[in-house]
Amino acid sequence: VVIPDETKRLALPANWKLLDIKIKKRAPSGRVLELALYLGTPGKFETLELRSDKIRWVIRQPNKEDILRSTLFDLDISRDSKKWISKVTFSGGGSGHGVGMCQWGAIERARQGHAHESILKAYFPGTAIKTLYNN
Repeated sequence: VVIPDETKRLALPANWKLLDIKIKKRAPSGRVLELALYLGTPGKFETLELRSDKIRWVIRQPNKEDILRSTLFDLDISRDSKKWISKVTFSGGGSGHGVGMCQWGAIERARQGHAHESILKAYFPGTAIKTLYNN
């Protein structure tokens, strides 16, 4: 777990560790809406609360620039003999925001010559495209 800039913003001491991490709230779809990180030393800690897409930008693989692909995940926390967190594994599925349209799939359909109406109907069946304004 890498927490870039957030620890600097909070001015946390360099020797502080990740004490705990908890999913505080999920959407009906199962995606994590709120995640709490407890950073510090036993007896003294700060809570860093992350919401929505901020979760994807803050939680990263060490030494990588890639953001977390999705907030659809579960946590597996490993602790050492002193109960310190030694490893946090995020396992899940999906990519993106969970709104129903795969951006990469839509791009590929467009490359294959599909019209925007066809692409939208493929991802959102039963919907109608309407003009809501007059020029």
